[in-house]
Amino acid sequence: RRPLVLSGAVSASGPMDQLRVDTTLADASAGNVRASLLVNNSGPTRTFRGKVFTQRLDLALPFANRGLASRLTVDADVDLALTDGFAFERLSGTAQVRSTASRIWGYEWQSASSQVGFRRGVLTVNGRARAYGADATTRGTIAPTARPVRYQLAGHLTGADMRQMPRQLPLPRLESDLA
Repeated sequence: RRPLVLSGAVSASGPMDQLRVDTTLADASAGNVRASLLVNNSGPTRTFRGKVFTQRLDLALPFANRGLASRLTVDADVDLALTDGFAFERLSGTAQVRSTASRIWGYEWQSASSQVGFRRGVLTVNGRARAYGADATTRGTIAPTARPVRYQLAGHLTGADMRQMPRQLPLPRLESDLA
């Protein structure tokens, strides 16, 4: 396993309750991350507001977990808060996420966008994606840290050809145009 070899720059200016943080980090294998955030780091609630960009980000390397092998290209506007510590269940706020030509967990998409809400370990999503020749929309909730993962989603799918769906899905490879 290769260690991360980061290059880039981090600048921070201002008081702890209005800290402007600009970051550009790159690793030849793990991809690139750029962020411009206004951080309030005083008191029990820490807030993060601004923009985050990734290019070809592979989460497997920084998290030392091959199950997270990915190539994520994302542009996000975030308005998030952590209250009383650093844990997913303590994260609240929103993110508007846009993504192009990305993959994770064996799934790929050409484009995706979603409004995501974070509250007590539950994500609220309202999004759309283009993948495998199909267009999809979804709205609902996901509890990703629950065991098993809990979700309640509803949406629409158009232009789905089952021959183009991911191989890991147990679907018959039939010529189709499902809506």
